[in-house]
Amino acid sequence: MSGTSSSTEFRHNKKSSMIGVSLVFGIAMLVIAAVTLPGKLPILVAGIAAIVTGYAIWKRPEWTTLLVVFLIYSNLPVVAVKFHGAPGFFPAAVIALLMWPLLHAFWIGKQGLVFGAASPWLIIFTLGQYLSSVFSKYPTESFESFVSFLFEGLLIYLVVTNLCRTRAVLIKVLWALAFCAILMGGVPLIQQFTGIDSDFGGLAQADSEFKASESAVSGVNRQRRFAGTIGEQNRYAQFMMLLLPIGITLISITRSPKFTTVALIATLCAFFGFSLAFSRGAAVGFVLALLIGWLLGFFPIRQFKWVALASVFVLILLPQYAVRLASISTLFVNSNSVQLRNADGATRGRLTEMGAAILVFRDHSLLGVGPGIFPKYSKEYGQHIGLRSLKDRRQAHCMPLDIAAENGLWGVSAFAAMLLSVLVALYRMFLYAKSRDDSEGRNLSAGMAMSLLFYLTTSLFLHLSYIRYFWLLLALVDSTSLILQAEKNADGRSVEASRIQ
Repeated sequence: MSGTSSSTEFRHNKKSSMIGVSLVFGIAMLVIAAVTLPGKLPILVAGIAAIVTGYAIWKRPEWTTLLVVFLIYSNLPVVAVKFHGAPGFFPAAVIALLMWPLLHAFWIGKQGLVFGAASPWLIIFTLGQYLSSVFSKYPTESFESFVSFLFEGLLIYLVVTNLCRTRAVLIKVLWALAFCAILMGGVPLIQQFTGIDSDFGGLAQADSEFKASESAVSGVNRQRRFAGTIGEQNRYAQFMMLLLPIGITLISITRSPKFTTVALIATLCAFFGFSLAFSRGAAVGFVLALLIGWLLGFFPIRQFKWVALASVFVLILLPQYAVRLASISTLFVNSNSVQLRNADGATRGRLTEMGAAILVFRDHSLLGVGPGIFPKYSKEYGQHIGLRSLKDRRQAHCMPLDIAAENGLWGVSAFAAMLLSVLVALYRMFLYAKSRDDSEGRNLSAGMAMSLLFYLTTSLFLHLSYIRYFWLLLALVDSTSLILQAEKNADGRSVEASRIQ
């Protein structure tokens, strides 16, 4: 009798979860319509969306978390500011909405604060950033970057880890991110294969283009590099790639055929979105993360065939990507100083920026030059590299070197220790779930680990910007470990209690 009741309750909760996620997605679609459709219709739609959103937020604080996660990752608040005249404080106001479910959890739910594996190292990293900004040659600009980190980094991490306390909530958040994949990858996909010359109100931005082919008949054919809602193609590729393991995880843990189809569509949209950016660095990071994931057991060898088939399928539909990837060989064939000087300008520029960051770290080893300040030094130090002259201020385009240059040994050590502690904690829970034959827990931990690995490997070619994405991901990874650890502790107490009885 109790088993039947438990099963019925589980199905009810699962159905409610999907209704909640679908409602959140519907509200977000109303917001999109409100900022893209002409005439007075947007006012009506926006009014309806505001009423429904307000009611949902008041009645179900959990839905606020899902809505905010969706809006943060889809970057729609920034799109609203850049393309539709929304006030500049709108993105910050969206993040601030997380205070409502957090206060509800503390006051109504009587829940205490939780701290993940990253927390102690994050505190040390935060202190290092503060000291680095105080002793920077440009303290005002550096302190502005530090304040941005407090709001888009530290706050998001602490709030999200304290809101995602159960497996059910975590899965709902992953579904919200799956809908992000459908939106962010689906619209550029439509744009690519229909040839519609529109950015769809900022949903399908194109940052640049490259020569895809050339013939005597058609001349030079150029291919746009899509940037989705992000506005920068390499970042777009990175953020879409992070959604791939999430989509695969949902496919693995979902039993309903309808929901499995939705998860499959989200995964395909994420894969095509990542590919439509035509990013070489993302492709290298993709392969590197798969190899690391396979070595650690997160990515079984049997899944390689599906990844290989999907990659071949994408290259058949997008042969332009093969053209882009072919240029990578210039760095590995006869790699010497002459060959590097003959490489394309973008490659030489990236190598120059990375070299400049190393030199800056050498001269400012302890605390660095201050958060957000490396570009002020890049042109001067880049002259000593000899590959390309930097005509303006440039970023390091390598996260470890960027952190080292701006935060010194203090910052880069704390950051590395934080990542290591998070991955070790998650790996332990992955092994625990595997030993208990908990397929859902194993898939959740493996999926979140692969998302973090994708971020880290692609960040070898990108500096630490759009920081809200990293800290949101880190919070979800740490939440996964905390949830599984809490379940492990509960199992241990149950076993102990049964022994006493």
